[in-house]
Amino acid sequence: MWYHITLYDVRFAHDSIYERVFKTLQMITFVAFALVGSNFKPATKGANNLNFEVLSYALTLVHFLMAFQYSVVFICCFKRVKKALIPLALHILVYLAAVVVLAILIPRFKDENAIVSKCSFFWWWIVLVVETVFVVAISCSHRILSFKKSHLMERMHLLTLIVIG
Repeated sequence: MWYHITLYDVRFAHDSIYERVFKTLQMITFVAFALVGSNFKPATKGANNLNFEVLSYALTLVHFLMAFQYSVVFICCFKRVKKALIPLALHILVYLAAVVVLAILIPRFKDENAIVSKCSFFWWWIVLVVETVFVVAISCSHRILSFKKSHLMERMHLLTLIVIG
């Protein structure tokens, strides 16, 4: 999710109260990731499915926030930049599709059956990989949303330094 937020930020984010509110909401979801991460043991016997539920809620929320943010950009571009409407609409559809699939998975983690939980966990990975491929493909195939004049590489370099440090 950090990657998707970065892709949005390098193209559309400007310092404003609106952006700060969304950054706060996104950080709250990251706190949920961190809180659950210490007890995240998907392949062990007796794994706590509550962790999966919390992560599903957090993933669903952050994907919904991304769809909402792209919707705001779509509305702002509606009269000014017609070329951007189709790729932005595709981004919104990708994130909303992810929201639907992730929301469907939430009740599946209430089931104590380990096979159901592992299957749902597997679907997380499918959704996240497919979503990433589509978002990058849409951005690369439509010049108006490309990363050419963005500071994406600088951000990736800084992340590398943080991880190495």
